[in-house]
Amino acid sequence: MSSAGICEWQATRAAALERLRSFVPFAGKYYATQRNYDGGPGDRSNVSCLSPWIRHRLILEEEVLSAVLGMHSKAAVEKFIQELCWRTYWKGWLEMRPAVWDDYRCAVGRLKTDLAGNMALHDRWERGICGATGIECFDEWARELADTGYLHNHARMWFASIWIFTLGLPWELGADFFLRNLLDGDAAANTLSWRWVAGLQTPGKAYVARAGNIVQYTRGRFQPHGQLRERIEPVVATAAPPGKSLPETGQPVAGLNIISDRKTIGRYLAGRCRRYYLCGQQVAMASEPPCS
Repeated sequence: MSSAGICEWQATRAAALERLRSFVPFAGKYYATQRNYDGGPGDRSNVSCLSPWIRHRLILEEEVLSAVLGMHSKAAVEKFIQELCWRTYWKGWLEMRPAVWDDYRCAVGRLKTDLAGNMALHDRWERGICGATGIECFDEWARELADTGYLHNHARMWFASIWIFTLGLPWELGADFFLRNLLDGDAAANTLSWRWVAGLQTPGKAYVARAGNIVQYTRGRFQPHGQLRERIEPVVATAAPPGKSLPETGQPVAGLNIISDRKTIGRYLAGRCRRYYLCGQQVAMASEPPCS
């Protein structure tokens, strides 16, 4: 598969189908064993990079699923199918809890107002989004995001954890930074993944960016030993409200343009929380969602 960078992304269906065609042979064992490695913006050969096209509906989840199952067994591509379904699962979760989105947007507005009067917060925020914190890996990811509109899934998790727990910045401002820059950013996956890292989505369980893990999965490109806060406490906030029933009409909740105009595999899966069914086979949901 081509290792071309995501910066070469073209907003056409033809480009989406070509990327899918080149990725399908690698969707099985290779993807499952190599997906966590971040080779940098010049090498995305171990991940599909299909998310921008899926996000903008130039290619649909059904098409991707059909293509990988046309070459591999369900067991061989289980990990890829899990990742494919996370985004749709998040859409269903947030659609049933619109107050979570409303609270997030209100917090972003309030915090941006606070930036003007809180110079210490403004300085940390500005250094964070400009890639000028002095933490090499974080700064490289901030610049990569701004330059290419993409980050590897693992880097998104590390970035969010460092933003929240090492830099002491509000998770809402980090989620806003991602949403404004990611080619594949959407309301549900982005907001809820940042909540998950902060320890809000799974109460009491936050994601910790550890130097050793970054060294391992960047194959030594970064060495952030002694720079990260690895002993953390999850962010505390009011628990998310219980999910509401979906509207019978299938219309999106006001303010959330997150329902596809065509039925996707996740429409059935969205309310199934940690376990779902695909093609008649039960598959356990992965324990770590993507941060976007």
